[in-house]
Amino acid sequence: MSAEPAKHIEVWLKETRSSIWHNLRPPLFMLVGLLFLLVIFSANIAFDSIITTLAAVLGVLPMLITNLSSLRTLEILPKD
Repeated sequence: MSAEPAKHIEVWLKETRSSIWHNLRPPLFMLVGLLFLLVIFSANIAFDSIITTLAAVLGVLPMLITNLSSLRTLEILPKD
């Protein structure tokens, strides 16, 4: 049982093979794949940048705390 006769299906298959979509589909999918890889690569660079900045901030925080506590012992800053 089929909704369409076999001859119609054969004609559709021939038209599909010679259509513009059949010719444009591989380069279009390659372009989408390259854009996807570019986004992933860019996100990786952004992620590395964020991690580096976070490490720098976390490295500076103990120095700031030490310096602020030493300023309080010298009574430059008011004690709470």
